[in-house]
Amino acid sequence: ISNKKDFLEFVVVQYFRLDKRMEDIKLALKSVESIFQSIGISEKDLKRNNLTSPKVYFYGLLLDAARGNKKKILSQMDKLDKNYSIDILEAPTGVYYLTSTNPLVISKKIDDKIEEMLFPVNNRLCARFKIKKFPGECGKYDKQIKSEVLRINRIIIKESEKIVMSNQKNIVSML
Repeated sequence: ISNKKDFLEFVVVQYFRLDKRMEDIKLALKSVESIFQSIGISEKDLKRNNLTSPKVYFYGLLLDAARGNKKKILSQMDKLDKNYSIDILEAPTGVYYLTSTNPLVISKKIDDKIEEMLFPVNNRLCARFKIKKFPGECGKYDKQIKSEVLRINRIIIKESEKIVMSNQKNIVSML
């Protein structure tokens, strides 16, 4: 990956905007909301001022990054780089990777440890993040066969809560 740092930043920002991450933030904000209400701020005021909206925190993260404070993003990029090798998978002609509103899909998890994640870059390429077995392990470039792409597409569908999108008119043939 020639611009690995830029790619990792893109992946991390996509990860932070996931609906599942937003749900995690919502749970944390519920306790904050009760604290605000205990000091007299009404629920109506909280909603009007977006004080407990998870999107505010996501956009705040982006605004902080735009202002030069990329601490949270850089921390996640560093964790990805240190712990995962990145394989670039290429679909054969006539077969495509599906993409969805859940761009970073956990494809293998053992207990609480994420062993592998998939990130369809576009309909022809997919990045596979695999836990490193040894320091300095590098990813590889892998031209896949149709059955491998279809297996990945089924994982993406299973792990995506919203509509799976593709540039193909007939998605069924890709499953």
